[in-house]
Amino acid sequence: MSANTANQNRLYQVILAPQVTEKATRIADKHQQIAFKVRTDATKPEVKAAGCRFAVNAVGGIGAMSSRIQVFEKLDQAGFSYPSLVHPSAVVEPSVKPGPGAQIFPHAYVGSSASLGQGCIVNTGAIVSHDCVLADYVNLAPGAILAGSVRVGKGTLIGMGVTINLNVRVGAGARIGNGATVKADVPDGVIVRAGAIWPQ
Repeated sequence: MSANTANQNRLYQVILAPQVTEKATRIADKHQQIAFKVRTDATKPEVKAAGCRFAVNAVGGIGAMSSRIQVFEKLDQAGFSYPSLVHPSAVVEPSVKPGPGAQIFPHAYVGSSASLGQGCIVNTGAIVSHDCVLADYVNLAPGAILAGSVRVGKGTLIGMGVTINLNVRVGAGARIGNGATVKADVPDGVIVRAGAIWPQ
C-alpha cells in the first residue's frame, strides 16, 4: 500500500459519525452545516484535511483564561474558523456584534450595540447591557451583570453574580471574584476578591 493510500485511509477514519445533540442540531440549522464526531487521537491537520473547517472551543474559564486562549491559538495555527453560538433561550439584540467563537448561553441577555470579541463566553443568565465592549476571550460566569457601556479587557474572568456599574473599565487579565460589586475602574491583571466591593 502506498503512503498516499495509507494517508487517504486514515482520513476516512478521522470522521466517525454525525453529532446528534441539541447543540449540533442548532448549529446545523443556523449555518447549514453538520457537526461530526472525530477520533480523539486525530490531529488538527488530519481533521482539517478530512474536510472540517469550523471548530468550537469547549474549554471554559476554569479559574484562569490561559487554557482557553491556548486552545484558540492552536486552532488558529491549524487554520480553523469559529461559529458564534447562541442558545435559543438567550436574547441578543439585532445590533450586537458577536465575534467568532463567541458563546451565549441559556437565558443570557446581550443589549443593543454591545460588542463581543473572539471566544467570549456570556454564561447562563448573564446580562451584558447596551454599548458594552468585551475584548477577546472574556468569560462572564453565570448571573454576572454588566451595566451599560462597560469595557472589559482581553482574557478577563468575571465570576458568578458579579455586578459592574455603568461606564466602568475592567483591565485585561483581571479576575473578579464571585459576588463582587465593581463601582470603579479595575487595572490590568488585578484580582478582586469574591464578595468584595471595589474600590475598597
